[in-house]
Amino acid sequence: MVESLVSLERDAFLWLNSLHSLYLDSVMYFISDKWPWIVFVVLFLVLMSYKQKKGEVILFLLGIVLLVVLADGLSSGIIKQIFQRERPTYHPLTEDVVKTVLGHRGGGYGFVSGHTTNFFAFSLFASLVVRHRLFTIVSFIVAATVAYSRIYLGMHFITDVLPGLLLGLACGWVCYWLYSESRVAFLDVPRREARHSFVRPIGRRQTVGILMASFFVLIWITAPFFFQFYG
Repeated sequence: MVESLVSLERDAFLWLNSLHSLYLDSVMYFISDKWPWIVFVVLFLVLMSYKQKKGEVILFLLGIVLLVVLADGLSSGIIKQIFQRERPTYHPLTEDVVKTVLGHRGGGYGFVSGHTTNFFAFSLFASLVVRHRLFTIVSFIVAATVAYSRIYLGMHFITDVLPGLLLGLACGWVCYWLYSESRVAFLDVPRREARHSFVRPIGRRQTVGILMASFFVLIWITAPFFFQFYG
């Protein structure tokens, strides 16, 4: 069933994959790399944890760990191994025409997109915890951009990315529900307040939103510089 979808989406995928320019090559490659997001996550966790209640911070960090284990474990550790669907760079219907960047063709299997799953899982979970409009909007724009970058780079079909999006949202919601219930059970937070952000003062949440937006803009500005070091 999954394999048969390739022939149906081939033209749409190749069109989305073909919109290349030197500038977009640098941005899509950089935004899809792990290193800028490792830096972001460190800064994000510091801002979320600094001068907050110890119990709240520990529970939040455990929620992040669970999120990573669940989203990455399901997408890359289980689903890809079950379906074993080739990436566009190796699929017989697309391998000769798909565009890549720096000749990178990826490895392993493509269904579902792990990047898409992880980013949408984080976006939903973190947005529900932070509870700040700027952070929520930019976070989902980032997730959508990363999802498109996987098509742009030729690493995933559209039908790898869309199920990854849905899986990510499901993982994010499950982890947030468990996190909220744990606040009630272990931190004696009243149930009516369990879905309010633990981060105080409110200005700190605004700072987290500004960090998210600034980091996203910075990627678009600095990508051409860092791109020269790849290859």
